Amino acid sequence: METLGEYEIPVEIIMTDQKMEIVSSSDANVKLLISGAGPLIKSVKSEQMNVQLNLSQARVGDNTLNITHKNILLPPGIRLKKIEPSTLSVTLDTLIEKQLSIQPNWVGKLPEGLVMTDARPVPDTIRVYGGGLALEKVTTLFTEEIALNDVTASGTVTVALVLNPPSIRLEGGNEVQIQCRIKKRVVN
Repeated sequence: METLGEYEIPVEIIMTDQKMEIVSSSDANVKLLISGAGPLIKSVKSEQMNVQLNLSQARVGDNTLNITHKNILLPPGIRLKKIEPSTLSVTLDTLIEKQLSIQPNWVGKLPEGLVMTDARPVPDTIRVYGGGLALEKVTTLFTEEIALNDVTASGTVTVALVLNPPSIRLEGGNEVQIQCRIKKRVVN
């Protein structure tokens, strides 16, 4: 007697081009409706099934991939009845390297009677890696907020960078130093 079973299986995506990365995917899992003999269906485990999509023909940008019987590996004696969803939308991007300038994000005001005469990030630029579409219009990375009311003398402030877009990766660490010079305001 034929018995039905439904399983949610993760989609394994095979990337052949190491210069590409997945920016987004419509689904991480698919539901498989399978059939077979009752004892066989009851004993099958989701780990015995595999859904693979090869992205060798995919291009930069949006891709719609059909999930067919060819993409699914089932144990012997099990038949595939239905795949849901039967398509997967995947957005791909090429990995690029880019040099971005660093901008301190000052907030608040210096204490009364003080003026900042100079402030420089060290280093003043940083090499980042990420998707070309994501980095296309990005020219600057900002630091986390630096409270000016806490700056009372010349010196160095260590602060983390805000990764925007969050998918970018940095060469080296996530922190920079801001060297600043503070003087007393001269009143005439």
